Amino acid sequence: MTFGVFLESVWSVLVYRVLFCFFPHLQLSLYRDLLYGFLLAVFWGIVLLVWERFHYAYGLEDLYSGFVSRYAGSTKREKIG
Repeated sequence: MTFGVFLESVWSVLVYRVLFCFFPHLQLSLYRDLLYGFLLAVFWGIVLLVWERFHYAYGLEDLYSGFVSRYAGSTKREKIG
C-alpha cells in the first residue's frame, strides 16, 4: 500500500514537471490544484479500468505469486495433479 502511494506521488511530480517544461510560468493556485488532482484521479481511474480488462496482470501480487510458485512447492497442486 505504501509503495503504491509513493509511486502515485512520484508520477504526480513527473506530470507536473512535464507541464512546467511546456508552460514555464505555470503556478498552481487552489483551484488549479483541485483541477490537477481531479485530472490525476480520473487518469488513475482510467488506468484501473484498462488494467481490469487484463485481469490485473503484472500487478505486485501477480508477480509475487509467480515468483513463489516457481521456487516453492504447492501441496494443493500436488493433491490436484
